Amino acid sequence: MSFAAVPAAAGSHTGFTAAATGAGRNPRYQWDFGDGTAQTGWSASPHASHIYTRPGLYTVTVTATDDSGVEARLASLQSVRVPPLSGTPRTTGSIAFESRSGANPRLWVVNADTDSVSVFDTVTRKRLAEIPVGESPRTLALTSNRTVWVTNQADDTVSVIDTATLTVSRTLALPRGSQPHGVAALNSGYALVVLEADGMLVRFSTSTYAPTGTLAIGTNARHVSISADGDSAYVTRAIGEAEPGESAAAQRAGRSELLQVALPALSIVRRVELADIGEELAGRIDHVNASLASSIAFDPRGLFRYVAPERGREVAVIDARRRRELFRIDTGLAPQGLALSADGLALYVHHLMAHSVGVYDLRPLQQQGRLAAERVATLATVGQDRLDAAGQHLQRDQGDVHAAKRLH
Repeated sequence: MSFAAVPAAAGSHTGFTAAATGAGRNPRYQWDFGDGTAQTGWSASPHASHIYTRPGLYTVTVTATDDSGVEARLASLQSVRVPPLSGTPRTTGSIAFESRSGANPRLWVVNADTDSVSVFDTVTRKRLAEIPVGESPRTLALTSNRTVWVTNQADDTVSVIDTATLTVSRTLALPRGSQPHGVAALNSGYALVVLEADGMLVRFSTSTYAPTGTLAIGTNARHVSISADGDSAYVTRAIGEAEPGESAAAQRAGRSELLQVALPALSIVRRVELADIGEELAGRIDHVNASLASSIAFDPRGLFRYVAPERGREVAVIDARRRRELFRIDTGLAPQGLALSADGLALYVHHLMAHSVGVYDLRPLQQQGRLAAERVATLATVGQDRLDAAGQHLQRDQGDVHAAKRLH
């Protein structure tokens, strides 16, 4: 028996058709739509229709029987879409998907330990270029004037890449020792750059490349995102000094804060110390033996959340509305960054130390309701690694608890 759960909109009729093979005399079907409504009665028709009143993910179960009395059941995940946002939020990341009118989309990837950025054609999956940038690049952002901005933490610069020529068109010098990290840009013609060591948020014009405003936010800030309406930026900041080897997301005593910044005025609207927020324990998802989450991506429909624990070997697929883990995608060593195609049907997983990007087909999940995602390609991001495979494994893999013993 089989049936496919096709994505639907809340408030509209959703149709289902079961296909039973090997059924005996007088086959009959019963449906449970997974939203708390009563099961249907037995019917000789394999077709059913239902109206979901709220967006979300629902487990639809069909039961089939015949005159033999033997029952067979099959379940599938039904997606009921969230109304789309009027804009597109932007966030800090080591990987970004670029949609292009009249041309193949492209994928941009930071190579932090080879001081370069790679760009791929997502249709042919060919690496178009590996572009040298500054020292220790961290994140990148696509702008509306056909450039890519890359923060280079070790030499305190921003590299601006021309997306037409695939070369660095200019380099923006920042204060010495400022350690730029996060960058995000919107179509209104500006980019925001976080200076981790200086504790500053700097606004740049993406057309003149000149700084147009600064805001003191405190040291140990790293990441920045911009809301879909462009009215607010959100900056994550660790409170207190970091211990050696400690990430900004996990400072001593777990103290960190989220800053909401009004745009374009560059003023702090709220400071929220995360330790002061009561945790909803029922919504906690524990990534066992996989370190902290290094990247999160939301699908365009707002139903699925993809979470990458950096030192693990999997990406968790989360029901974003019910806050439950659905399944995990086996991705391999050290998933660092995540990006989705514009239609949400392809997931790109950046493996920092393996210098690769895994490409995963999400159509079984998004279009058929099956808890599956197949790796369809692996893209090599650099021409030559500076670290051998053993060194990569030792530094970034907590999925193998025996790695340190074997390598020492």
